[in-house]
Amino acid sequence: MNPIRDLKFHWLLLLLSCGSLVFAITHLNGWTVGIFIVMIFRLVSAKKVALIPIFMILSGLIALRLYHQNQEMILQKGLFEEGQVQTLQVMVDPLSLRFEEDYFSGRGQVKVGDRMIRMTYQGPITADNDDLMKACQANYHFIECEGVLTYPAPARNFSTFNYRDYLAKQSVIWSLKVKKINRAVRLTDNLFQAPWIWWTNIRTHFLNSLRHHDQSILVAIRNKLLFNLESSRWSEIKEVFALLGVLHYFAISGFHIDFIRTRLDSILKRSGIQVEFVRLLVGLVLVLYASLISWPIGVVRSLTLYFAQQVCRGLGWPLSRIDLLALIGMVLLLYQPHYLFDIGFLLSFLISFILLFYQQTVDFNRSIHLQHLEMTLICLLFTWPITLHISHEWNYLQLVIILGFSYVFDRYMMNGLLFVTLIGFASGPFAFLSVLFTEASALMDWFWNHVPIQSIFNLSTVVHGQPIVWETLLLLSAGIVMVYWLRTKPKQAGLYCLIVYLVVFTSPYLNLSHRVTIIDVGQGDALLYQPAFNQGAWLIDTGGRANWKQGELVDPNFAKRNLLPALKALGVGSLHGVIVTHPDSDHIGNLASLMNRVKVHHLYLTTYTLESDQWRQIEKEIDPRVKVHPLKESQELSLLSGQLELITLSNDPNDPDVSNNSSIISRLQLGPYQVLNMGDLNSDQEAELMEHYPDLRADFLKLGHHGSRHSSSLAFLDHLQVKVGLVSAGENNLYGHPHPEVLDRLRLRSIPCYQTNRQGAIQLEWHPWWGIRLRTALGSES
Repeated sequence: MNPIRDLKFHWLLLLLSCGSLVFAITHLNGWTVGIFIVMIFRLVSAKKVALIPIFMILSGLIALRLYHQNQEMILQKGLFEEGQVQTLQVMVDPLSLRFEEDYFSGRGQVKVGDRMIRMTYQGPITADNDDLMKACQANYHFIECEGVLTYPAPARNFSTFNYRDYLAKQSVIWSLKVKKINRAVRLTDNLFQAPWIWWTNIRTHFLNSLRHHDQSILVAIRNKLLFNLESSRWSEIKEVFALLGVLHYFAISGFHIDFIRTRLDSILKRSGIQVEFVRLLVGLVLVLYASLISWPIGVVRSLTLYFAQQVCRGLGWPLSRIDLLALIGMVLLLYQPHYLFDIGFLLSFLISFILLFYQQTVDFNRSIHLQHLEMTLICLLFTWPITLHISHEWNYLQLVIILGFSYVFDRYMMNGLLFVTLIGFASGPFAFLSVLFTEASALMDWFWNHVPIQSIFNLSTVVHGQPIVWETLLLLSAGIVMVYWLRTKPKQAGLYCLIVYLVVFTSPYLNLSHRVTIIDVGQGDALLYQPAFNQGAWLIDTGGRANWKQGELVDPNFAKRNLLPALKALGVGSLHGVIVTHPDSDHIGNLASLMNRVKVHHLYLTTYTLESDQWRQIEKEIDPRVKVHPLKESQELSLLSGQLELITLSNDPNDPDVSNNSSIISRLQLGPYQVLNMGDLNSDQEAELMEHYPDLRADFLKLGHHGSRHSSSLAFLDHLQVKVGLVSAGENNLYGHPHPEVLDRLRLRSIPCYQTNRQGAIQLEWHPWWGIRLRTALGSES
């Protein structure tokens, strides 16, 4: 009995069952347990005697592997204390070392006793360490350095990228902030003494030679697609390729390996080389190539499937490619269960399975263009639910874009980039080819800089936000129905898919909840109000910071790190209104970047802000179509039928803190609850507010000036009858916000306080059926 052969056509079922087990263990909730139980019933109903015992063995091995990884993480956490200054020896990986403006960063291994612990590191570039770190980029080195150990940053806003979780799944727990480098020692790269380092240095030298001019669009694309090389330029353009839906072509899926393999196989066979030798030579070349580019998961999938087919052919096992692919997936999950959460693993295997299933049902008498259309549509129906979890948006033109891109990719792009790589090394009589390459790069850069590709496709982009579980399952069901009904019931399949996407993308317009979210923008303010039925979101302040190194009052890149991804994850594609309380950089700084990426209809700000230096710096970048509404002193403005009320108080031009005390006060109605946002007003202005509004109450108070001791007096807290205090402040901020005196006042009145510096973003959600709920991005819920 051969279980591998006897379970033909059932290995995919086992892979899905193992995947559901990993989800249930790592994300234990009703949904994951329910899906796991369904998969168990499916295994039992298959009536294959060997299925259950094999699944039990695989389950035990996966659970054991997850337990071992969890124990390893606990052990690594116990090696150090967070914030502790250490002198460590770091083995620097030269290919991960990157230089950005005035700092360096990368990954390496730290020697702790007889153990090597993986961690990330970063530090400032100085005159003392510049040459040392550049030497580390060329060859493997041990550096002896002093630094502070911290945990990597978690996701401080809802459903945004969690860097800490991402690294933890790769067994990286610590991050080292380098303060001083004492010395660097180059590791021996003798072939016989250290063959791994010898090969790695050869890879490093070759790949570093490709990094020249990687600020060029063409070079950045070539380096990522063919050699899996990251660069700052690629980071800028990656978002556009993700928006177009073609990111999986770039070394994620491994499909370029199939292209290289088929081309190389064809060339060698036409040269008259024997078939057996061609297979051996192609396999050797592909292994060397995969080792050169650090074995991305898609490349592992492609190569392993290629070799597994050769083995099965030799042993006479009648396993299908679907069986082999499922077996490869299970082996990878046994090695690293967290691969299941890797976008490369998911897209590579998912698209490969879809293509194999489609090839079994395709009618080859149909037009090749129609086959291509069907295959692309099915792939998108399965990949959209996954990419929606990452990008939080959907572009309905992706089907057309991918059809055109795949045609160009197969026929021109891969051939062109291989040719570009070769002529990049041209010399002697062929040196003129390098000139052509330079000119082509310049032309590509001009096109990219002058054609607003992202702006054009933003017009067809729908921002949905983080999909909930039932939406994801419903979207996946559309792909399953299309696969099963495409041949027998194509009209019903199309109608079902249309209904599913209408339900999912209109669901926000049926949401009864009102939400207020204090976005974590570091040391600053940004409060988002989302009324029920998706009636238009409002943002009070934008966060931001000054860029003192460049002598600018506003840092134009700060919004990309917090505000913009947070808004997208919350489903905000446009803002009905933006309210700027006052012109300090930590309140207005992200405004220009926001308006460049998100459509804003109305802007409310004070006349004092309109006369400020910060406004003059960003005014020229404000879309002239935005309606600007200036608010004068001592003015009251009611919006959204009274759900949002703006109040300004009188200003004293001689007040040394006039900017803060010019803040707009915002009162929000959240069902039966009142939420009050105070901007940066101090206690004197609070007294004026109490005098003019004796009946003003606030169940939830966002404390003035980030919890400064000069705001939120006891008299003010008593007047408003505050039930919960909210603070927006930066983690470990230089001002010590919120100040201990303010926290003592809250404790004295038994008022619970939630702080972004401790708990990340804070969200209040009121639903007419189950009332109010408060939750934070870093975990607590009440």
